Amino acid sequence: STFLRQNALIALMAHDRLTPDTAMTHVLDELGAQFGFDRLWSGLSPLQRATLRLLAEHIEQPYAESSTARLAALTGGGAPTIDRVQTALRRLSRLGVVEKVERALRLNDPLLEVWVRSRPETDFRTG
Repeated sequence: STFLRQNALIALMAHDRLTPDTAMTHVLDELGAQFGFDRLWSGLSPLQRATLRLLAEHIEQPYAESSTARLAALTGGGAPTIDRVQTALRRLSRLGVVEKVERALRLNDPLLEVWVRSRPETDFRTG
């Protein structure tokens, strides 16, 4: 978004050791701390984090075989059962970060969506 690019540019100008990529990471980390995304993230299980990532990527069918395979790849574990995915979705909904929009589940905060998509693959691993 324009907001993120502008803040990354400001970070680049303020910190001469940053590159464009590290400036964006810096801005996203700062926003994550400011809005409590990092606290939310630390309270989630690897499966809940990976499920949030699927929703941030606008995956329409979180129970499909391709989705559970993606969840397994993200977490480094086996493919979760539909019940485990449903449990993860219910928790995310109870936390108020996921809502149903036109029959699809979506993150309700576009900034959180960008932040979740920016997380490194290692943030989803089990153990």
